[in-house]
Formats: sequence, C-alpha cells, structure tokens
Amino acid sequence: VFDILPHTTEYVITMPMYAVEEYLNSYVSYLEAVKKINDYTYLNAVAGKRIGQTITPREWFENLEVQELAVASIPHDKGGEKVVLLKLKDASKMKLYKGYLPTLLGELFSPTFDEAFCTINDWIVVGSKSLVEKLAGQVANELFFSLKMYLNQTLAASVTKNDVSVLGLVNMSRCTDTLRHIVKNEYSTHLVKGIKDFNFNFLTFNVTNEGGRLKPAFAWYFEN
Repeated sequence: VFDILPHTTEYVITMPMYAVEEYLNSYVSYLEAVKKINDYTYLNAVAGKRIGQTITPREWFENLEVQELAVASIPHDKGGEKVVLLKLKDASKMKLYKGYLPTLLGELFSPTFDEAFCTINDWIVVGSKSLVEKLAGQVANELFFSLKMYLNQTLAASVTKNDVSVLGLVNMSRCTDTLRHIVKNEYSTHLVKGIKDFNFNFLTFNVTNEGGRLKPAFAWYFEN
C-alpha cells in the first residue's frame, strides 16, 4: 500500500486479512466485552434498509474477498482526510454502499467520507470524491513521489518489508497539532519541540504472531 500513498501521508495502518470471518468475529467479541454490541447489531441490521439494499454490510464485505485492509490520513483541503484502502482478490467485484464500511468496521477503519472509490493498481481506495480523484491522478503522474520512495531513503525503510499482522506508521512531524490535543500540555510542549528539532520523525508500531501469541513492538525513527 505504501507505493500508492503520497509521501505527505500523515499516518497509515495496514493489516493482511488472512481470515475475514475470524477478524469480524473478534471485533464483535471486543464490542461485547466493552458493552457496545447492541448499537453495533442494530446499525448493521438497518444499514441495508436505509439505502434500499437487501445485502448486509457483513455479507457485502465477505463477498469482496479482502486480502488486506488499510486506513490512511492524507492532507487535503483544510486538514487530514481519511481514506480506506482494500486489496481485493478481484477488484472488479467492488461495489460501494454508503455507510457500510463505518457500520461494519467501526471508527478506526472508516473513511472521512465514503462518497466514491477508485482502483489504483490492485487496491481500492474509498473516500471523498475529490480526494479519490486526486490520488488517482497523482499515482498516474510519472513524477509521483510515494510514501514507499520516501521511506526507502530513511532509517525506517526496513519497516515496510517485515511480515506482520498489523503495521502502523505515523509521521510525527505532520501530527504535532494532534499530539497537543491528546497529550497533556506539560508533556506535549516538550514532545513537539523535540519533534521539530528533526526533519524526519516517524513512529512505527507492529504486531507479529509468534506461535499463536501476538507480540507488539514500537520504534521511533528520527534524523535531520
């Protein structure tokens, strides 16, 4: 996915979908544990009726045969805008039903707008019409500078080549405003100052499956 995202991407989270049904079942179990399952069940039950469709969000998603799922925030208009990226076994099977992605997958894997989609290489990109068109045009340009090209020039190049269950990259230099909101002021001031001292600031996290046990890891890459 890194070869179709622009180098200005604020963050990206991606994970292979080895077993879609197991992932969705695990998400349901999580919602049950945090006592949010009732709203989830109701919204998924009425999602089709709201747009005149008989297929449910889960049936739609399972029929797509998603091989990898990603979400990225990309600078657009007045700020970062989220797009969801789906790597499908057969991209021609893609049909977009408004509201299905956020209803089924929750806030993390939800585009800011699910108005349109385009196919870029073997990926489906879902987002606002203007951003989807912009991304398609950028990738088609021979001068396009991708996130993969950018990372390959840095210490973080090896991160995108690892075999992991979940991988996330955050461009800290582009997320300083977000840090001010989520970190206490007495800490965020020093953190933001430290980030601004370097031209390259990437926080990475990944989860690997080692013998059936999930092992998380974090790394912070920075350089001038």
